[in-house]
Amino acid sequence: MANSERVAKLASWLWWVVALLIYALPVIYFVIIVILVRAPDWPQAVFPEARVEVRPDWITTGLVIVLAIVVALPVLHMLIEMRSLFGNYRRGDILTESSARHILGIGRAILSLAVLKVVVPAIQLMLLTSGHVLSFSLNDNFIVFTLAGGFLVTIGWAMREAAELAEENRGFV
Repeated sequence: MANSERVAKLASWLWWVVALLIYALPVIYFVIIVILVRAPDWPQAVFPEARVEVRPDWITTGLVIVLAIVVALPVLHMLIEMRSLFGNYRRGDILTESSARHILGIGRAILSLAVLKVVVPAIQLMLLTSGHVLSFSLNDNFIVFTLAGGFLVTIGWAMREAAELAEENRGFV
């Protein structure tokens, strides 16, 4: 019972932190994008691989910004799933189908983020250099995000099975 209380207490605190982040993330992204785009050399600052002189027009700049926002969507989705998961935990709904579904959603969001963090910068760089430069970069973040996402997807599937078995066992008692 003491473990359940600890889980509920920590989940309650984390629910508030994640709820704050859900609203802060779009504001932070907006501020960063405005600051970056106002700098005259922002393409070279953001994409040092762009060896070609880059002076994007407003359409190209808009597309690059939209693609940056696309990368933020899995993060926002992950935070929403986390808030729902912590909401379940603070109510004591730990081994449930709903919690398993939220863990699965978090894992899928992290996997999406891993792929987008490789593909989107390459597309942005191509747009900024009018197709002259194509650069894909795989780093340790890709590996960590892929492993963490795959791990959480697996845990979500396993937890769904465990929740179904727990529900069946409650039916026998």
